[in-house]
Amino acid sequence: MEASDRARPERRNLARPAPLTVLDPRAWPQHTARVSFEHRTGGVQHHRFEGPLLHEVL
Repeated sequence: MEASDRARPERRNLARPAPLTVLDPRAWPQHTARVSFEHRTGGVQHHRFEGPLLHEVL
């Protein structure tokens, strides 16, 4: 697989899996999700996650 293919998630083919490095998804469009949840001992926690959407990686 060429580097240009790894940079384009829409070109991936599930019928022919290809190697994926940890750095590959960093070149893909990034999304931000802010989440809050109540931890049983620590009160409400707030977190922000950034990266490609799961369906873009798969």
